[in-house]
Amino acid sequence: MNIQDIQQQARWEGKFDNRTFPEADFKRNFKIVRQHVITTLLTRIPEWNFQGEMVETDLFPANTTPGEAGYNGEYPFPLGAIDLITVDISYDGTSYNRAKQYFVGDTNEAEETIKEMNAVATKENPAILIFRNDYHIRPLADTLVPGGVKLKITTDISDIADDVEIPDILPVFHSVYVYEMLMAFGTKYPAKMKQVWVDKRDEELSKLVNYYINRWRRDLKIEAKQVSYE
Repeated sequence: MNIQDIQQQARWEGKFDNRTFPEADFKRNFKIVRQHVITTLLTRIPEWNFQGEMVETDLFPANTTPGEAGYNGEYPFPLGAIDLITVDISYDGTSYNRAKQYFVGDTNEAEETIKEMNAVATKENPAILIFRNDYHIRPLADTLVPGGVKLKITTDISDIADDVEIPDILPVFHSVYVYEMLMAFGTKYPAKMKQVWVDKRDEELSKLVNYYINRWRRDLKIEAKQVSYE
């Protein structure tokens, strides 16, 4: 189903038309319910990297101008990033090493964590501190390394371009959008709200979440670590 199909199906089941639920209202509400569905998946299933991207940025020396990216190892998150999955850092422009990630919640904790990172991080085993909307790299770089930082991120939800575009989830679950839109219609006209729409939305959304959870579990591979006793 594309967006137009979802709109037609919702209108048929809800018995409303363009007069009672105008096109502009439908499109605005569809953006909201789509965000609700995708956010539900992202919060329940962290492994699902919706709209993931690979981003490169330069690794700057520690003496960069204060306030600019890289000063004292501090870098802003890429625009639109909602999750930082991995960070690989190169100090020579050739070899990259996966950075260990630290997370903190307040300034005092951040200062203590930076001290810890300074003591243990090396160019072969770098580390980053994620704090607020920035990440801090340790150890600091001595010189500029073009493309020295490679990030794998999950980006924010982008708008659907037109009515014939296919929604992000598998087609077999597109009915969840139909019932979400019926509930949006019922919110506008409470007297016409039907409990069956709520029940069907909950049922379809539960099926959707469970499918992705189980799919990821099937895709996971566990291998024994090879240990040498020589």
